[in-house]
Amino acid sequence: MTTNILNVAVVGCGKFGSKWIDILKGPNSRVVALCDSNAFILKSAGATIPNVSLYEDYHDLVTNTSVDAVYIATPPQTHYEITKACLLSGKHVLVEKPMTKDSRLAYELFTLAQKQDCILMVGHTYFYNRAIETILRSLDSMEIGTPRFISFSMTNPVDIWSGKTLDSYEHIVWDLGPHVISTICGLARSKPVAIAATAGASIMHHTPDKRILDMIQLVLEFPGGLKATCDLKWFDYAMNRKITVFGDNGVIACENPSGRQDAVVQKRIFRLERFRLIDESNTSERIYVGDTLERERDHFISCVKDKLSPITDGAQGAEVVRILEAAIVSQDAGGKRIDL
Repeated sequence: MTTNILNVAVVGCGKFGSKWIDILKGPNSRVVALCDSNAFILKSAGATIPNVSLYEDYHDLVTNTSVDAVYIATPPQTHYEITKACLLSGKHVLVEKPMTKDSRLAYELFTLAQKQDCILMVGHTYFYNRAIETILRSLDSMEIGTPRFISFSMTNPVDIWSGKTLDSYEHIVWDLGPHVISTICGLARSKPVAIAATAGASIMHHTPDKRILDMIQLVLEFPGGLKATCDLKWFDYAMNRKITVFGDNGVIACENPSGRQDAVVQKRIFRLERFRLIDESNTSERIYVGDTLERERDHFISCVKDKLSPITDGAQGAEVVRILEAAIVSQDAGGKRIDL
C-alpha cells in the first residue's frame, strides 16, 4: 500500500461480489481490477467502473502490480488456490467464509500469509456488527453474570428459494455454519472442546441426483460448562436470525443482527432469592447495523495500512473450518459427540 488509498481487486463478481464492489469504492479504497470466469458477469460488473482491468483467469490478475489487495467471493472450494496465488504474489487478502473446506489447507494459508508478511482476513461478518459488539461488551462486564448457555438460530424462509435452481448446494453447514460457529466462539471467548451435529433433509430430500442436507442442529461444549446450540435451516416458514445468551443472573438477546437497518438488543437482569426471580432491570436498545460490511472493509484497510492482525485472521478462520469438519464427522456418525 504505497498511498492512503488501497487498490483492490474483486474475484467473483456475482451477487455478493457485486455488493462488495460498491462497498470497496470507499473513501480509502478503490476497485482497480475485476476477475470472474463468467464473461457476461465480468463485463456487466466492469461497465460500472471506469478504467478497471478485467480478467477471466485469476492467474493473470495476480501479475497486476497495481493491485494491493484482493477480495475473494468465489465458491468455497476455490478459496485455497486463489488465496494462495494472491499471497504468493504479495497481495493482501480478504476471503469470504468459509476460508477453505479443509482445515489443513486453511492453516497452511495462515502460515503462508505470515511468511509473505501479508494480511489474511476471513469474512466472518458478525464480528464487525454493532449489535454483536454490544452483546460482547455486556458479557465482558458480567452484566448477566457468568454465561451458561448460548442459542443461535439462523433460518431462511422458503419464499426466497422460489424459482431458484438448487442443485449447486451441498450442505448447509458450509453455508450458514461459519457465521454461527465464529460468532458463538467469539461470544464464549474460547474454543469449544466438543461438538455434536444432527442433520437432515426436508424438501431437498426429493432432488433426483443427490440428497442435500438443508437443516442441521449443532451442540457445542466449552470449558467451564458453557454450552451452545445452533439451529440452521435453509427452508423455514419465516426468516429467523436470533442470538440469546443466558447467564446466571440475566439474559441478553438480539433479533435480526444481519439486517441492513436496525437490530434490537434486549437485556433482562435479575437475581434469585430463595428460588424466586427478582427483576432488577429490563431494557431494549435499538442499534444500527446497516454499516456492518463497511466496518469490515475499514478494519481490513486499517490492518493493511498499520500492519495489524485482523480480528478474524487466518488462524481464526482455520479454527472455524476445523470445527465445521468435526460437525460433519458427528453428523455422519449419527450425532455422535466429537472431541475437539
